[in-house]
Order: sequence, then C-alpha cells, then structure tokens
Amino acid sequence: MNTIFKYCEEKFNITKGCNTLQLGTLEYYRDLDPSFSITDSNEGILGAEAINGPIVFERGEALGTGFGNGTYRGKLTFEKSLNISAPNVYIFSATLNSVNEFWTEYNSFYIIKNLNDFCETIVYILRKAITLDDIKQTKFSLNQLNSLRFEVICKPVTYIKKPFEFTNENKIDVMNKVYNPENMFMKCETYSREREIRIAFILTDGKKIYSVNKHPKIIDLNLLKSCLY
Repeated sequence: MNTIFKYCEEKFNITKGCNTLQLGTLEYYRDLDPSFSITDSNEGILGAEAINGPIVFERGEALGTGFGNGTYRGKLTFEKSLNISAPNVYIFSATLNSVNEFWTEYNSFYIIKNLNDFCETIVYILRKAITLDDIKQTKFSLNQLNSLRFEVICKPVTYIKKPFEFTNENKIDVMNKVYNPENMFMKCETYSREREIRIAFILTDGKKIYSVNKHPKIIDLNLLKSCLY
C-alpha cells in the first residue's frame, strides 16, 4: 500500500512528542458535532430504501448469506426502508491525500510508511489496555475477555451511493450487502475526496464480533517500550 498521511492537531502528533493515540469508534463518529469535518451521521450504517412498494420475504425464504443473515420462519415485510449498523469497532483513519484540503481543524500531520508494523504495535498495546468497561456486552467475564483477540483489517474505504435501492427483484443482493461487516468500510460517495484508508481493530473470538462501547479508546504509546525487553 502507498504511504498514508494522518492529519491531526499538532498537540496530538505522535512524531512531535505526543505519547497517546486515540482510536475512534463508528458510533463515536456518528454522534460528533455536525459542524466537525470528520463527522458522519451514517458511519458504519448501510440502508436500503424500497422504491416500488413493500419488500416481501415469504415464509422460509432465504434472507441472503450476509453477516447475521439466514432464513426467516415467518413472512417478513419491509414497508419503506431498512438500516443496519455494523458492529461497533475501533477505527483509525488516515488518507492517501498528501495535501490537507478538507480538514480545517487540523494543522499538523505525520506519515505512516510501515503500515504492518504500525498495526501490530497498536494491537499489542490495545490488547493490554482493553478492559471490561470497554465491552458493550453485559455479563462478560475477564476470562472471556482474555480469550478474545483483535483482528485487524486495513483497506481503502469504498464510496457508494446511499441508500441502496431496494426492490423485490434485487432484495437478496441488497440484504447481502447490508448485513455484512464490510459496511464498516463503506461511506457515502459525497466523502470520496477524502480518499480514506481505514484500519479496523475488531474484537473477536474468531466467529463472533464483539462490539465495543461508543467512547474512543486512548492508548498509551509508552507501553511500546515493553516490546524492547
């Protein structure tokens, strides 16, 4: 992957003395002040809008093969629209843009050249920093938490037209797109100029994704020192 750029306030520039790094979440970015340039009220949400009347799945008809999908025992009808949120995960966003033309709140940047090492370092620190208070699921034990791992997916964001047009002819295809973890890497085409590279840190047991709480996770980069001994 090409060199990527992270724009930020100078006080948060990790190459200029800042020893912490904030990982946002999908829910966090949805609820930011609308005037903030990085806000997206539909972050991690895919929607489908019925354009030719109600969408009907008959009894026992497959709902598609996407994440969280299967068959439904009864008749299922979507009158107007469907909105599905991706599991809430930690994300770190950067860009391929070498010039800051959009994020007016930011007056500094740093360059990430070795993305693999960067991701591995963050996972190492994040694994030490995660606590039960960070997990959305209730009645979760420390032993359960210790059995989980962070899966890292790093890829360019795909910019699409939102919402999808939903008809009885394309309903399976649309359901496969909406019920899919990939929607955490999809944004409305109006953001395409940002050329975002997104890193998702996904808490999982290898089968199920566990959502984290809304608030960002601020990690201490000084923990990296323990890697040297």
